[in-house]
This record gives sequence, structure tokens and C-alpha cells, in this order.
Amino acid sequence: MAMMRGGGSSRTAWTQPVDVVEALRRRWETGVLPRALADGQQWAPFSFAVRGPTARQIAETPDAVRSWLELWRPSVGRPWRVQTTAAAAPGAARLADLTEDADPAEGSDAAVLRIPEAVWIDEPATAWTLLQVQPDVAWLTERLDTAARETPRLREWMGAYPLRVLALRDEWDTLMATVVWISRQSRKDLYLRQIDVPGVDTRFLERHRNVLTDLLDRQLPTGRIDRTAARAEFEQRFGFRRRPTFVRFRPLRGDQRFAGLPDLSVRSDDFAALAPIGARVMAVENEATYLAVPDLTDTVIVLGSAALAADGVAVPPWLAERELLYWGDIDTHGFAVLDRLRHRHPRVRSLLMDRTTLAEHRGHWSREDSPKVVMLDRLDDEEQLTYREITDNVHGPAVRLDSERVRMSALYRALRLPLGGPS
Repeated sequence: MAMMRGGGSSRTAWTQPVDVVEALRRRWETGVLPRALADGQQWAPFSFAVRGPTARQIAETPDAVRSWLELWRPSVGRPWRVQTTAAAAPGAARLADLTEDADPAEGSDAAVLRIPEAVWIDEPATAWTLLQVQPDVAWLTERLDTAARETPRLREWMGAYPLRVLALRDEWDTLMATVVWISRQSRKDLYLRQIDVPGVDTRFLERHRNVLTDLLDRQLPTGRIDRTAARAEFEQRFGFRRRPTFVRFRPLRGDQRFAGLPDLSVRSDDFAALAPIGARVMAVENEATYLAVPDLTDTVIVLGSAALAADGVAVPPWLAERELLYWGDIDTHGFAVLDRLRHRHPRVRSLLMDRTTLAEHRGHWSREDSPKVVMLDRLDDEEQLTYREITDNVHGPAVRLDSERVRMSALYRALRLPLGGPS
């Protein structure tokens, strides 16, 4: 328990009433008292020890003792019960007016005082009054009773995490309404935006994703939860439609299905079903590069590896029949993307991600902000060597070469094109 501070005197160790309140508050803030309340446990009286003056201190500093005893007199209106102990000391007779138990002998300066040694919290109302949490207790009790009647599966969670419930007090009723609304739905083709609860929008759902996941995991029947989906994959976990991913690509000009449009963006599922004509697909990570790459014979240009290898993205079956090139950054993240891409498409070939390209562009190097060194077992020998040199800082700390900074002439040479690009 915290003790009175100040000065160098030993009396600074005497317990103050505020120390008792602080110790009681710690029981609330660590969840001990709220959980006991939420669990419906029968109240068990408990006490806090009080350290007071010794007999010598009573004799030597009676004025300080008087001030301290005044703090503990019942007249101050604190609802706790103070347990006292007898203390006999010279000079105590001067303090006889502070306690009915003082019994000085006639003509003597000595007396027996009753000194506080413990404070007892006998009733829960005492604790709530001292902590000034009566409104919180009343609100929490009402919500627990409501959950017991209407959503009993959630009552246990609320009892285990009452402080989380209280922290969400302003939005708790909306959260519960959201859980109930979702639990009553049978459709599996809804977007989160279609949750029809007053005060709920996608920002609300994003802000409270974690607690909603906890609540829905308990409220929904087993068949309504995809536990193979991570907690962060809220839509998949609870049967909502996910926001579609899009593939941006440049089709061959001869592909009549696209009416000669040079740059398209379609849903990944549609891209997987389209099978654009062309014997080769070239994926580049950088938009400026994507726009600058010239039209290549028999080649479809795709922006970003995520269109071909991201989790949850449909894998185009027709890619197995095409040559696949990938041009990414020469850094730890670029090689990690290449490794992941090869997991989906083992025959993918990297482009301009080698030591020669790195060496030829020394003046264009930058520093990778947060390199991530992991084991990549799908790189070929040259890629692996380049990756190790970067991770071992052979060329300097965290060297990287952004694909956007590679000269276009290097691309022409790599693809065996005329220096000015295809005619």
C-alpha cells in the first residue's frame, strides 16, 4: 500500500486514508473487483493494513499524532470500518479527547490509545462509494442482466472482461445490436456495408473489429464461423463478402474482346476467367514502369504481383500455359515477393533482379527502410547470391534498387529488343 510521503521523519510512513483508497482503486483497475461483481460472487469482507505511530513517536511527536488520528475519526464520513489496537505511551493523555478508549491514570501523562491498524471494506456499497464508481456499477449490472436474458452466450465473456465492457460503455449497446443483427442473418452474400444497425458503418466496424470478433466467436453457431480464417480476416471468418481485388493490365492490341482499350482494370475473378491472348505475361511492381514499358510482342503487361499471387486471389488457370516474367525491386521485400510468386507459379522467371543490374546502377541505390531477412528457398542460384549479398550488407547497409530507377535500356537488352524499344 502506498504510504504518506514527505520529509525525512519516520512518521512519513504512517498510512493515510488516501493510501487506502488508492489500494482499493488498484483492485478495481486490475479487474479484481469488477470481475467479482460480474461473476456474482458473494462479497467477502477484506482489509488493508494501516501503519501508525509507535509508542515512542506518540511520546515525541504528539501534535503530529493528533493530526494523523484526526484523519481517522468517524466524523470524517468515510463508510469503512476501522479496526484499532491498544497503544500505551507517555504523552498519550494529551490525546485523550481523540478516542473514547484513552484511559490516563490520575496525575499521569501516560494513557492507552486506540490506534488504527486496519481498514475493513465490509460491503460492496462501501467500495463503490469510496471509488465513486456507483454509475459504472449500475450500468454494468444492468448490461449483465440484459445479456443473461437475451444473449446468454455473451454473458460469460462480459463477466471475464468487465473492464473492456466499461471502456466501451458509450458504444456497447450498438456493438450488442450489431452482434444480434449478424446472428439473425442467413444470407451469405452481404457486404459489411449492408449491416443495417443505427450508428453502424464500415468505420465503426473497423474500429471495433477485435471486440466484435470476440463476441461473434461466442454468439454464432459453429457452422457460421470459418475458423481457418485469421481473426483479422473478419469478412471471411463470419461469412461476409470480401471487397474484391482488381487486376490492372495492358492487353494485346489484337485482342478484340477489349475493343482496343490499352489499359484495363477488372476483378481478379474475371481476370482469371478472361485468358487474354498472348504467350507471355510480364508482371511489374511499379506503376511508372508499368506505363513506360513499351508494347511487347505477344506479351500482356500486369501491374503488381498481388494480382497473381496474393492470398484469396483466384489463380488464373491459363497462366500455367504462358511464360511468366516478374520485374520487382532488388531488396529483401522484392525477393520475398518473387519467392511467394514461385509458390503459385514455379516457372516464373525474374527480370533485372541480379548482381549485374545492381552493379550497373550504383548511382541509383537507396536504403531499404525495414529489411526483412528470412529464408527464401525458391530463388535460383543467381537470385539467391544477390539476396545474400544484400542481407549480408556486402555493398553497404540495407542497399536496395527500386525497379523504377533501372534504365529502360537495361530492359531492352534483357528482352533482346532494339535500343529504342520495339518498332
